[in-house]
Amino acid sequence: MYNIDEKIVAIKKYLKKLLMIMDNEAVLVLFKTKFVNKKRIDDVLCCIEASFPDEYKNFIKNGRQLKSNNYYIRLLQIIRTNTWLNSSWYSIHYKDAEHYIAATLASIESDIRFVYNNESGLF
Repeated sequence: MYNIDEKIVAIKKYLKKLLMIMDNEAVLVLFKTKFVNKKRIDDVLCCIEASFPDEYKNFIKNGRQLKSNNYYIRLLQIIRTNTWLNSSWYSIHYKDAEHYIAATLASIESDIRFVYNNESGLF
């Protein structure tokens, strides 16, 4: 059995790392768009999704809505819908991505605790 606090800390750490990659590893910045290596972003997104607790994944899979998941899905749409040239770079509208990362960070802990307590029968 995993510790729910460790999962929350890991998710927050990966979200901050995603922001750091967008800040520091952009190869080109045009207006409000940053061009970032696709592999680096995908690796961090994979780690975030692997860190979600099973209860949280099942809650979402059953069609229930959570703020943090809605923010995270919107973040994925902002990041993954725009590729540049040979598709090895994401063109990311940085301010939008930054907004949704902050929103996900703000809501993820309360949503995971709610789901964990609800699914564990503690409510």
